[in-house]
Amino acid sequence: MRARGAAGFSLIEALVAAAILLAAAGVLFHFAAGTQRLATAQPEAADVNQRLRVAAGMIVRDLLDAGAADAQGRLGTLANHLPPIVPARTGAIAADPELTAFDDRLSIVFVPGGGARAELAADMAGSGVDVPINTAMPGCPASGICGFVEGTRAAIVNTSRLGAGYDLFSVTSALAGLGHGPPNPPFSQAYARSTTAVVPLVQRVYYLDRAASRLMVYDGFKSTFPLIDNVVHLEFAYFGDPHPASVAAPEDDAGNCVYAPGDPPAPLMPPLGTATLARMTLAQFTDGPFCGVYPNRFDADLLRIRRVRVRLRVQAALDQVRGRGIHYVNPGLADGDLAAVRDLEVTFEAAPRNMQPAR
Repeated sequence: MRARGAAGFSLIEALVAAAILLAAAGVLFHFAAGTQRLATAQPEAADVNQRLRVAAGMIVRDLLDAGAADAQGRLGTLANHLPPIVPARTGAIAADPELTAFDDRLSIVFVPGGGARAELAADMAGSGVDVPINTAMPGCPASGICGFVEGTRAAIVNTSRLGAGYDLFSVTSALAGLGHGPPNPPFSQAYARSTTAVVPLVQRVYYLDRAASRLMVYDGFKSTFPLIDNVVHLEFAYFGDPHPASVAAPEDDAGNCVYAPGDPPAPLMPPLGTATLARMTLAQFTDGPFCGVYPNRFDADLLRIRRVRVRLRVQAALDQVRGRGIHYVNPGLADGDLAAVRDLEVTFEAAPRNMQPAR
């Protein structure tokens, strides 16, 4: 202690001053730490939004194009011959078995803009030979063999009637004909010149790599790449036309995989029991009637899909900006919501332009 009137501070005053300084420093430190957390959280929140926009935009574009056919319109929509949308992984590598369905994966096929239909030059001698293409066909592109070059993804289709069979393949050589060597599986049949069409194809398979939390895209042949990271949920739902006659009837009375023979042909698919589009269960895509030829058989109900709903949930990449509770699939280290970035989930729908009712 000091005498009255002496210069300087007493011990008590010094301790009080030190306490005030420590309290102020704590406030400043807390403010600085909060500011730092906000500075970290803001770009993370923007990144979550950007990743969702990228994924949703690509999936919607592909769904809208599903079933698009050749530029000349000779083949009509692909849904006249094969399912443009399949709730399974299709392709040359790690394909799901035929006649199976899942809600976390989706395969889409369509002919790219300007894609031209080609015809066979002769009947195929067997299912393993090169595909002979008629290069004298009017409108045949000059590049490669009627536009087909090594690496082109393609569909070969038996057009005699719906359900007669098809195969998807990638051209492994383009010399005298279109090679379809490994990892392409063998064709399901030897195709005949008079009832066969070959078209270039875009095939995209979306699925969730749960172990790595990534939305993956597979091209149906050799290429797989992550579209976006930190995806914690992916789900597809399908809505079908309730009327069995929404799939066009054959022009003759011989029937096909969707219609029984008769005059007029009778639909084999049951009504869905609603007046508007009905949400379809995965079981309805595996119970028949069945179309196609092994190993590419498919449920006819896939042809009545008219709308697809997608749920996609993305989390922040950094643990320190994820909190705990119902807003987070994977809890993080953030304390409170001020500087936390919640999981972001979007639900969107798309109606494929080329899969609308044909009544």
